[in-house]
Formats: sequence, structure tokens, C-alpha cells
Amino acid sequence: MVQLFVNMITPAMNIVFKVPIKIFFTKTTCSLSNNEITLPPISLSDLLAGNAQVEYFPNALKFTCDGGLGMTTSIVNYHFSAVSVTKGDYLKNELTSADSAKNVGFKIFLNDNLIHVNSDEKRQLLGYNKEMTEASELKLGVQYYKYGNVQPGNVKSSVYIITSYQ
Repeated sequence: MVQLFVNMITPAMNIVFKVPIKIFFTKTTCSLSNNEITLPPISLSDLLAGNAQVEYFPNALKFTCDGGLGMTTSIVNYHFSAVSVTKGDYLKNELTSADSAKNVGFKIFLNDNLIHVNSDEKRQLLGYNKEMTEASELKLGVQYYKYGNVQPGNVKSSVYIITSYQ
């Protein structure tokens, strides 16, 4: 509770008014609305020839933030952290069944820049005391990546997108 003191001085008396004010703080929180993307298939010959293109998914990363006030009450950062084992800057295939691809994974791009998964490199989504729009969208790209003797099949990798607030 915050108390405000108003001194009203008149020639005859000194009056002090105490007005209690309750302040409610609503912290900014963000959630990610889309959590899965699917790449189009790639032929084995294109993958082996190094012709895997970065496929962009403009609506794949859509953060919706709410603070109740229409303005951010903290700085909102995010970073990527691989769920599966990684080698360097690519995600390995999580699938291990007989019909799974071997030595094929993914590289992730954000706004045309390669993401270094597990680097804890934080990126700012929203600054402090900034107006919140309906959603913040990020330009996410994914590319098939071969890292050894390739065997065709299904590929799946996962990555956490972790938000933090300052």
C-alpha cells in the first residue's frame, strides 16, 4: 500500500489527509502459439548434392504477450535450446527406428541468420515499457543438413524456445 500525504495549510489549522492507494502489478508474460512445423520432403539426390534450401515459415514463431496494461512491464528475451543431441550448429535426428533417416538433421535460421542452438544467446523480443501488439512474429527458416553417410527415411528434431523476463 502506498500512502499519499497532502498538506493543506491554512492560517487557522494544519490538516493532513491520508489516502490509501492499492497498486496491482501485472507482469508481462508471453506464450508461443505454434509449436510444430513440417518441412516438405527432399530427394536423396538433392540432399547429397548439397541442394537443400532453407524453407521459411513466416507464421511458425508467433509470440502472444499479455501484461494487462498494454505496455510491457519487463524486457522479454528468448533463446533456443536443443531437446535432442546436437553436433555443432545442427540438430540431429531423434528417430531411431529402421525407417528413420541416418545422418540427416536440421539447421535453424532466424531472419536469415544461422541459430547456434544451445549457445544461450539471448535475443530480445520486447523491450521494457513498450507497447504490446497482438503478436510478435519471427521469420524462422529450417534446412535439411547431412552430417555423414546418408540413409533415406523420416527425420525429426526438437528445440526448446525459452523465454526469460528481466
